[in-house]
Amino acid sequence: MNKRISSKQALAVLLTVIIVILGYLAYVGINDKVENTFFYVVLDSDGGTRYEPLKVRINEPAEKPEDPEKEGYKFKYWSLDNEEYDFRTKVRNKMILRAIWEKEEKKDKK
Repeated sequence: MNKRISSKQALAVLLTVIIVILGYLAYVGINDKVENTFFYVVLDSDGGTRYEPLKVRINEPAEKPEDPEKEGYKFKYWSLDNEEYDFRTKVRNKMILRAIWEKEEKKDKK
């Protein structure tokens, strides 16, 4: 049995292939843009050690910096929205982390 496809069927197959290829190219292009997206994490030490902003790739955790120093204070933790920040958290937008300090008690000199 000799089967022939009609020109309409051939056109439908061709359009399907084109749509699949265009969809794939769009997916790859979008994914590439997402994977190459970076956000800055600003470290506000509130008068302590100065830091350059951290450049972090989207969906990666920020690298925890060394604890800042500030005369007369003891560093407690980095805060985001008034809560201790977990540096294992994946970064999904820009943010400002603020240093939380505890005032040191003065030692009496004798």
